[in-house]
Amino acid sequence: MPGRILLANEAGSGRGHVTTLKVFAQAMGSDCRYDAALCRMDHATDLAPLCDLVFQGATLGYQPAVMAMRQGRPIGNWAEFLAAIGFADEEFLTRQIDWWMHTIRARCSGLVVAEFAPCAMLAARALGVPVISIGQGHSTPPAGMAQFPAPAEGHILVHAEADLVGVVNRAGARFGLAALQYFSDIYRCDAQMPRTIAALDPYASWRSNPDYLPPMGLDCPTAGSGDEVMVYFSTTEASEPVILDAIAGVDLPMRVVMPGIGPDFAARLAARGVAVERTPLSHQAIAERSRMMVHAGQHGITCLGLALGLPQVALPCQSEQSANAACVEAMGTLVSFDQPRRDAAAITGAIRRVYADTHMARHARELAQSLRPVLLGDTAVLVRATVQRVLQQVATA
Repeated sequence: MPGRILLANEAGSGRGHVTTLKVFAQAMGSDCRYDAALCRMDHATDLAPLCDLVFQGATLGYQPAVMAMRQGRPIGNWAEFLAAIGFADEEFLTRQIDWWMHTIRARCSGLVVAEFAPCAMLAARALGVPVISIGQGHSTPPAGMAQFPAPAEGHILVHAEADLVGVVNRAGARFGLAALQYFSDIYRCDAQMPRTIAALDPYASWRSNPDYLPPMGLDCPTAGSGDEVMVYFSTTEASEPVILDAIAGVDLPMRVVMPGIGPDFAARLAARGVAVERTPLSHQAIAERSRMMVHAGQHGITCLGLALGLPQVALPCQSEQSANAACVEAMGTLVSFDQPRRDAAAITGAIRRVYADTHMARHARELAQSLRPVLLGDTAVLVRATVQRVLQQVATA
């Protein structure tokens, strides 16, 4: 086993990014020592007990010049998103790679586990350090794609992938990196473990024998006979007035889980008898209390709803969430409201209808039974087997 593992995350505001790194570290156990470099320290305490050091890392984020060039047009696919958060800027990219190289050297890392950390992957490659890429499907695309999948109708591509490859190659050449053929080749690594299921993976048809890491553990329960609407808002959806008005208008038993809830909205809900939680609930508590779920379509909570067998209403705030919601909506157990067509009264009405829909509830339970074999799994066994395979490959290379 490697003496020290660097857990790397460069972007993403949700708790799920840290949770995925935590799952990996827990799976490997005390055989290894860990450090974690995170783009945000909001959930650093989740990893602290497992690591020697958890610290602020180099961060990818929206670049003002690139966003101004977009003129408010929505981001169409993952290539466009990467361009927007730094991959269209050679000097910025150079600084990112350089920071990660210094960090890998300073921490004497023998393996990098990259969760939404493409610059860390490039840095490790430059140093000859093995890399395992993990994360939900959208943020863990496979290398070798000549083009990222085309954007949804109505989205306009601003950047040519050939131009982005040029940016990466010029930055990488400063560190001795071989030139990439395709933009997706920034994700070339020693092993990739998308923490998702094929039904939610936008790159499923491009992967060859993927090592999917089940998004839920073996102990995930199934829903009981709860009567609550479980609402989970963790990031930008919590600040959208239409969403807040819609939730405040629901006249059903409801529990709102919102870590960053403001005092005014908390008081507004409390006046209506709504239970407010500022920390996440256990899966068991959600299963016992809930009749349905409302959220933004984040990957983790969407998978939880599928595994529990609960109907869902999604209010996506970004393209990845919209894609997750669309997949489950096609399965018949979720109703989604994308931003352009959001209306507080319509959302409130949909929540009431889903709550009362016994056919959807039955279908959600049946779907859970069919999906649980791929949603649930022994992550420890899968992670340890992958790490052992990577180290054997490196040793014999």
